[in-house]
Amino acid sequence: ISDGDVTVGSTLDLGPGGVLSLSGGTLRAGTLHTADGGIFALTGGDVYLTHAIGDLTNAGGVLHPGSSPGILDIAGDYVQEADGWLDIEIGGLVRGAEYDALDVMGTLALDGGLRVTLIDGFVPSAGHVFQVLSSEGPLSGSFASIELPPLDDPLLVWYRDALYTDGTLSVGLVPEPATVALVGLGLVVLRRRRRQK
Repeated sequence: ISDGDVTVGSTLDLGPGGVLSLSGGTLRAGTLHTADGGIFALTGGDVYLTHAIGDLTNAGGVLHPGSSPGILDIAGDYVQEADGWLDIEIGGLVRGAEYDALDVMGTLALDGGLRVTLIDGFVPSAGHVFQVLSSEGPLSGSFASIELPPLDDPLLVWYRDALYTDGTLSVGLVPEPATVALVGLGLVVLRRRRRQK
């Protein structure tokens, strides 16, 4: 598939020897089944999935979990290469119903980009937390690029420090200058102590 919009109502089953390449256009499917030896080559375009049975490698396309918003659960490994993107839409606080998430039963290997957009007029507030990633196996790598939507309130900022530990993005208050100053002072003292040693 290199162009157009293809929709598979239920299961796209790529059995032994089955090969499907997506280099452009859009593919929408409820379930992608490759566990029996089929090959899905995602090198471009956009793919919307709710379930994937078998490993999935994103070499250069844009992966959209669920039916926007929704959850994509992968019964296998997920590998995102340097040219791949994961697209996450956030329209509320309910995981899977109001914001996208990726659940991987195997290993999760990350590179490429993460793009987050706000939908349905949703405005995040301080304390909001969104678990966009989950893996039962080990997580390796990191996104080379992360695009986060601007927040209306200048006192709020996105936090992504827990993205690779518990899969969450959160919104919180901008650190106060006094706090930043104390952290800076602590670093200076630590450096002086190290030099004295």
